[in-house]
Amino acid sequence: MRPRAWANDFGGLLVKAEESSLREGTDTKRRATMRQHLLRIEEVPTPAEVRSDCAEAVAHAGADGIEWVLPSPIACSGANKRFRPTDTSRLDDPSAAVRILAVAVRCETPIVEEGVESLAALLPWAAKLGARCVNVTIPPLQSQCDQAGFARYQDALNFAYGLLHSIRFAAEDTGVAVALEPVIGGCLLSPVELREIIDNANSWAVGLVVDADRIAAVGSVEDWLKTLTHRIHAVRLPRDGTVESTGAPPGDRFDTPVNRLLDELCYDRVVVLPMRERARSRGEG
Repeated sequence: MRPRAWANDFGGLLVKAEESSLREGTDTKRRATMRQHLLRIEEVPTPAEVRSDCAEAVAHAGADGIEWVLPSPIACSGANKRFRPTDTSRLDDPSAAVRILAVAVRCETPIVEEGVESLAALLPWAAKLGARCVNVTIPPLQSQCDQAGFARYQDALNFAYGLLHSIRFAAEDTGVAVALEPVIGGCLLSPVELREIIDNANSWAVGLVVDADRIAAVGSVEDWLKTLTHRIHAVRLPRDGTVESTGAPPGDRFDTPVNRLLDELCYDRVVVLPMRERARSRGEG
């Protein structure tokens, strides 16, 4: 009788394993559908113009909203160049045709306090736009003596940590995450090193952006995604696809290795589609 009992128990385990597998598959699909697919918008000066000029492109791409690249960097040299958020009235209008779900900005100061001050002023404004994250690029390493940037690799890493550690509470208060974006020629070359920086900041509201094309220039995109997992607040897909008006969700149309890996990791945050939209000239119809 005991062998039969073992067989029954083993069969029960198989059933439970199958049920667990089904639940995991369902959970993966649910999380994939929760992702918000964004169109990257450049060279548009104001939120109102973003929404009026880009609605057609967003609808054509089947996107949920946009990642808006701000036209001016923050904390530039000279007070007259510092980015100042403009009037925020009606920016969070729920009836708006285009949702601004992420904001991208360049930080051009090597001084932590200046970067934190500028980001702290930007975060409430981004929250009024409805953004889920502010994607920040920091200065690169100097390659020439007259180029702005960090002279030492360690200085750049210290800046990255200091920025995240100091801005974390402001980000938590506004509900808008601050995500560092590794740039070519920058200091963020290793996902292990970056994981340590983010974990030491110890906040859900700080993390990083994974730009697949940029990461591929320094390492394995798969390695970065699997190493940094929940610390990733935005992923930019490789720019080797085209947007077709098929009516299918963007996640179905971009069946790339990166998207399939995001399914495996149950990633459910922001994905930026592999195309960019620039402002139309005012002379165009």
